[in-house]
Amino acid sequence: MEHGGVIMKFSLPKFLVSCILLVFSFSAIASTQANLLFIVNAQGGKVMQQAKGGNVYRLVLNKPTLHYFTDRPVRKAGSLKPSWLANHWAKGKNSFAKLPPNAAMVAGVDMSNRHQKKTQFITLNNPQYNQAKDALSFQITSIKGGHLNLVGKKLHHVALFIDDDSFEIQAGDGSSGGED
Repeated sequence: MEHGGVIMKFSLPKFLVSCILLVFSFSAIASTQANLLFIVNAQGGKVMQQAKGGNVYRLVLNKPTLHYFTDRPVRKAGSLKPSWLANHWAKGKNSFAKLPPNAAMVAGVDMSNRHQKKTQFITLNNPQYNQAKDALSFQITSIKGGHLNLVGKKLHHVALFIDDDSFEIQAGDGSSGGED
């Protein structure tokens, strides 16, 4: 076959293989599972030491709300009932129960008669939701190791930014919001 003075060889097998690879490439892109990142907001909370002298603590968040958004390239976001996180913690092959997530906690704290924002970097485990008290709690440890400086402090306007996981949100999971 000649095209503009250049002789082109047409190979049907190579063409078919190229088409098949192209189709598989597009289907792999289309079926990419999105990771969800979570934000828990709470009106207040507290951090308590679980064992005297130990580095394991309990974080209790009062009146929490749970929100999620996806990693790129998927564009989804929404809200879930706080109990959803505790109920789905151990689900999936790479669950948070198997590999606990990291989180950044930002909270207002009253220190020396001044309201200050403090940030702690923590690992979360063993979530529990108490519906009667509308409280979500986690066992936490410091990512940096050692003591958490918020132990025993009254926390205000808490925001917890939680590492990602490949959860799938299904209709009927208590989600609201949706795609942007």
